Amino acid sequence: MTRKVVAIVAFVMFTSLCVAGCTSSTNNTSAGQHDAFLEKYLTAYQTEVKGSTTSHAWKVTWVNSTAATVHFTFGNSAGNSTASTNVSIVRFQSVPEATSYVNGLSKTGYALVTTVYDLNDPYQHVTGHAPTTYREYEKTTGGSLGNTTIYRIIQMDDLVENYTITSVSTA
Repeated sequence: MTRKVVAIVAFVMFTSLCVAGCTSSTNNTSAGQHDAFLEKYLTAYQTEVKGSTTSHAWKVTWVNSTAATVHFTFGNSAGNSTASTNVSIVRFQSVPEATSYVNGLSKTGYALVTTVYDLNDPYQHVTGHAPTTYREYEKTTGGSLGNTTIYRIIQMDDLVENYTITSVSTA
């Protein structure tokens, strides 16, 4: 009888440890766990997008506490084209870590567009200053009138955005 009790206790302890290991997560996505800077940035980014385009949709999906994917669609004022945008935004622990990440990305077909920061960007509104490190790479595919895909990689200090913008002509 004692062996059965010991076996049951051991089994319960083992099962508890297994379950605890399976349910713990470093990618907690509860609302209180998101990076505060990234939350402010996403709000400022949404304000900029909605203020400069005819936005049809806006959806943020948190990947983990320091990364999110934003999907939005918008149209031009003439109504003859729409664009679907997916942006992965990651906030790194430091500028060198973000730089290392960007340097490690495959940039085949990309061109360095600029290292000059646009002072009207949401980053400026959230931080109160321009980033000390800024790089923007771009690649375009397609090219038929109104049917293009633009890929962008943008680094602003410890923040990296990876865009895919697909434009479709509706005319």
